[in-house]
Amino acid sequence: TYRPRTSLRALARQYRDYGRWRRVVMRRHGDSVRWHYLVPPVTVLAIGLGVALVLVGQPVGWLAPGGYAAANLAASALVGRRLAVPDALRLPAVFATMHLCWGWGFLTSSRRLNPG
Repeated sequence: TYRPRTSLRALARQYRDYGRWRRVVMRRHGDSVRWHYLVPPVTVLAIGLGVALVLVGQPVGWLAPGGYAAANLAASALVGRRLAVPDALRLPAVFATMHLCWGWGFLTSSRRLNPG
């Protein structure tokens, strides 16, 4: 039985931990690396760089956060067609939480985080 998380905060914690442990697995088993595991951390870095560029007056910085927002909304609309309206309206926040927290967890995974 699937039990969804009760809040975005709980979902964020779950996906941050997924990202952290994925990095541990990749460190221990280099042959397990797949390109799609790197998409969330690269997305987090691109959005962060984009925001930094905007803050120093470079409008080109909007490309990464704007591109992510557009892709998120498009995917949410596509998936949301099969859902009740209240659930469909939550999808952009759910997808952003999953992607960005997974990427953040991956990027901040400590080398000391290593199972015995």
